[in-house]
Amino acid sequence: INRHRGPQSGPFTLYIEVWDRDRNAIEKVSGQQSIADFRRILDKVAGVSVYRDGFRVLPFGEVGDDWLGLDRRRVQNPTMRVSNNQVIGHIFISADANSDLRDQTNREGLLDRLAYEDLRTLAQSALGLIEANRYAAPNNEPTQNERLG
Repeated sequence: INRHRGPQSGPFTLYIEVWDRDRNAIEKVSGQQSIADFRRILDKVAGVSVYRDGFRVLPFGEVGDDWLGLDRRRVQNPTMRVSNNQVIGHIFISADANSDLRDQTNREGLLDRLAYEDLRTLAQSALGLIEANRYAAPNNEPTQNERLG
């Protein structure tokens, strides 16, 4: 986002959970489920979904949809960054407050415009804060479930 202008996307609410997928972390939170089952559940629900006025905007958050480019960021810095399959997130927007976030004509996503890029940049920045907090944790061991909301 350019310092000389505000974001073109309107206000939004962001809820993010970050999960460590290693054996020790999963054993602490999985309860009666096996580690493999818990990882499969994470795979099904991982990603960041977008909701407009309570309705899901597809394909954001679908399995395999990494619209925030988290996997690409992690490849560049695997120690610091989280991947898409570690994140469960929801972004809540309203049509009235985000009139520049418009659907594509096929209703599969948002138009790639400045407002959309600003939304992506702001969500990535929020994740960057979580990643920095995880990395700075004692013994460089992130907590099991960190939330920013």
